[in-house]
Amino acid sequence: MKADKTPKKNKSPLYPPATVDALLKAFEAGQGHINRDSRAEISREHNLTYRQISAWTNDRKRRHGLYGELKFIRKLSRYVQAHPDEDPSDEMFQEFQTVLNKIIEMNGYDKQ
Repeated sequence: MKADKTPKKNKSPLYPPATVDALLKAFEAGQGHINRDSRAEISREHNLTYRQISAWTNDRKRRHGLYGELKFIRKLSRYVQAHPDEDPSDEMFQEFQTVLNKIIEMNGYDKQ
């Protein structure tokens, strides 16, 4: 007999403001990641598990569009591989520029 599985929650859990501030500060300092030292400190101070911190980080990335941007880049890559002699449409090029600018902003690179 299979054990009943509880459905996954779509919403991230609500943490107290101090916990969210600590998570956000570590997330921004790590440019989209929380390093080991910060993770251990947050875990100790705010009584969160590694899994809870990872879930918050993944939820934050998802809500800010990182997954969508990577998905678009894969789509553009497949299009270019399938049509090597054609230029991408203007709409696709504009979308690519927008995505590229978002990734540059997230990673902290200067636009030149």
